[in-house]
Amino acid sequence: MESKKQTVPHNLFMAGGRGTGKSYAIRSLSRYRPRFIYIDVTNTVKSYTFTDTDAERIAARMRSDEVYDCCLWLGHLNQEQMEAAVKTVLDEAKKQDGYVTIAIDEFAVVYPGRRAQELESAARMGRHHQVSIWLGSQRLTDAHPNMLSATDKMYIYKLAAPADYKSIERNLGGRDMAEAVRSLDDYHYVAYDTGSGTWQKRNPVS
Repeated sequence: MESKKQTVPHNLFMAGGRGTGKSYAIRSLSRYRPRFIYIDVTNTVKSYTFTDTDAERIAARMRSDEVYDCCLWLGHLNQEQMEAAVKTVLDEAKKQDGYVTIAIDEFAVVYPGRRAQELESAARMGRHHQVSIWLGSQRLTDAHPNMLSATDKMYIYKLAAPADYKSIERNLGGRDMAEAVRSLDDYHYVAYDTGSGTWQKRNPVS
């Protein structure tokens, strides 16, 4: 049987309303990545081994430690400063010898109005630079189609906005997939493969 480590996507987009299990899934899946950076725009997450408000100190930890799980708080910064901090971490990740996974929950706070060219480039070039990008958002429509096309999988939890269900019907798995997402229990999700266009309901990530 294939191990969970092997089935964790390289590039991943997660969408789900508040309290549906999206952030918990990111934390659970991070255990299968030896070099992991979680970027927190709320300055509340404390479940990682090393947390700091300074991107340069996070980058220094990336250089000094062979294995790490770090959290970078951005909630005290303005939007321009947030982008600069993420760029510092991305640039350091590209220099690493071995895969680095960078997760940004509520990424649209850092990149409003679909201004995520830096992330799109990192996601598309990630296999070359050995960088994985995981993004989380409460809104499916926060992600530009170009960004979604650079992901391997989408994990979609129950959504709050009707426009997001319309987006599933138009752009992903049609009405059947939209109804499957609408009927989900908390922490359950629909996994959508961006390459094949196939989807399936799944039990909570553990």
